[in-house]
Amino acid sequence: MPVTSCDSDSDKLIIEGFWSDAASGVAEALPDLVGQYDLKRHNCALVLPHNSYSHFTLNKPSIPHAEIRQSLPWVAQERLELMSYHTPVLDACLASDLLEGKEHNKIHVFVSEESHVRSCVAGVNASGLKVDTVTVHELAATSFIGGWSQDSLVSYVVISASEATSLILVLNGQFVAYKKLPAINLAATADLQRDQFNLFWAEMARHINYYLDCLDKKYSLKFFMSGEVWQNLEKSSLFKNVFKEHFLNVSSFGGVDLSSILEVEGVKSDMLNVLQHDLLGGAMMYGSD
Repeated sequence: MPVTSCDSDSDKLIIEGFWSDAASGVAEALPDLVGQYDLKRHNCALVLPHNSYSHFTLNKPSIPHAEIRQSLPWVAQERLELMSYHTPVLDACLASDLLEGKEHNKIHVFVSEESHVRSCVAGVNASGLKVDTVTVHELAATSFIGGWSQDSLVSYVVISASEATSLILVLNGQFVAYKKLPAINLAATADLQRDQFNLFWAEMARHINYYLDCLDKKYSLKFFMSGEVWQNLEKSSLFKNVFKEHFLNVSSFGGVDLSSILEVEGVKSDMLNVLQHDLLGGAMMYGSD
């Protein structure tokens, strides 16, 4: 979790500090961080842990857009009955207006347990911060990479060591889709790695080609990779060669160039890889009380 301030001269973020300790709970570590950087009573956005909510799509009901959010408990009732949530909290976003066909009529629904959301908010508020926004990984990613998606379909791929790989598609700053992809085992033999890389990129190509066909015109394609496993994969020529076999015309492939939004002078490259991923978790921004 980066602690950042904003440089008024360059409009870039300045990294003031960085906290990334999976063994420390928010309740124990966050108050010290708030005190260290004098962040008490500052507003913040809370990005829910990725494994704490579900995502599914529904066909948009024939009601005014302004009423959709209020109607979600009824619109999604059939899906919710198949889930384990006791008191679900729902939010949603409409499909990008750049999509055509049946995808144009989709609603992306995110659902979590109300008690879990309340607990997360209470934990952050107890640290001295004030939560004014609660969001999810997919929408946080859309906001983060929106500037790189003008006239380009951006495929933001988060390759985790412990969770399923996720693909988030963004176009012109709009959330397009979220898909899960096969996991990657770096400990596999070279032959098995080629097989799993083929499966990985073939599945990704299937999803991306489907959404490219649903768009109103042709867009260039960019790939931005993130996650702790990506730091090893970016050194793999086999991984990149198999990628080229599935995607011939790609305008960008690699990590996001954080230098366009961060002051990176003096920051080590391996730290930038971590920062790219953790910025999705919500940088704690200095702001007005």
